[in-house]
Amino acid sequence: MAIRACRQAGLPLVLAGKCNEPAERRYFEEVVEPLLDEDVTVVFNAGRAAALQLLVDARCLIMSIQWEEPFGMVMVEAMATGTPVVALCRGAVPELVRPGVTGLVCDRADELPEALLAATRLDPAACVAHVEENFSTDRMASGYEGVYRQFLADGRPARLRERARVAAR
Repeated sequence: MAIRACRQAGLPLVLAGKCNEPAERRYFEEVVEPLLDEDVTVVFNAGRAAALQLLVDARCLIMSIQWEEPFGMVMVEAMATGTPVVALCRGAVPELVRPGVTGLVCDRADELPEALLAATRLDPAACVAHVEENFSTDRMASGYEGVYRQFLADGRPARLRERARVAAR
């Protein structure tokens, strides 16, 4: 889907990701490889420094996800480098990307090419600020602490211990 979207927009694509498992290799060989041409550069299993450089150099990160991604750390990493995200509205995308500010969220695949072209109008500083405000270690620790406090206030640990005791009988 990313390859088709980039081609329709007239843009080259750097397709980067993990490809270690047999199922991943099989998918690449059967589905992706037949679509490759000179406009697509493939980078497998990039090290940390190389992956960071890819994000810094990118016009945007395209996330044409087909599943309900529970978080999508790569989107946060991209925005932290000032790189906006162009993504389909699946999984955690609506929770991570601020449409028109840190990226563009598309409902359908046919909207991706236009969004890829429009992504250059987004302010890289807004992407960085969004990550600093919402995904810093302090913010995340505070959020976890709030969840733990609520968990304790609801009396869940006592109920879980009781359930375990009953189940052990």
